[in-house]
Amino acid sequence: MTLLVIEHFWVTDAERIERVVYNLRDAVAASDAEGVFRHLSPDVEYIQQEHVTSSGEETRTFIRSTLSNVKFDFVRISHLKAKASRLSRLGSAEFRIIAGGSMQASSVTLNFGTTNSDWSLGFEEASPGVWKVNRISPTQMPSDLPTPPGSRPPR
Repeated sequence: MTLLVIEHFWVTDAERIERVVYNLRDAVAASDAEGVFRHLSPDVEYIQQEHVTSSGEETRTFIRSTLSNVKFDFVRISHLKAKASRLSRLGSAEFRIIAGGSMQASSVTLNFGTTNSDWSLGFEEASPGVWKVNRISPTQMPSDLPTPPGSRPPR
């Protein structure tokens, strides 16, 4: 009980958001879609170039499909900046992903070396101390990575 009280007062909401980002990284690195879904709000939106390209179940379908075709050798996070608002109970995280691995495309496996992509996630506090992703936004992506149906490739 004492540990919970200390954690409640000493761990900031921004640190909780950072922990969610690292949990997402672990799930993505393991190609574990269900592990990713545990950290998403029911109506999570995928927003690319300021346009909602998918939301809710459509976003989950895109994530499941992508992760089922990708095997990562490594996934690293750098430049992580998280913040949370006490009043609105909303937060955000911006970071760079450095990853390498392979992707199954039709009957061919394509290896990709180290790729960098920048991301912005929006968060909402689902219950006290529990933060869920409600917005996924790539801010800089390699042009050959998959995008949700109906989205435009980055310029």
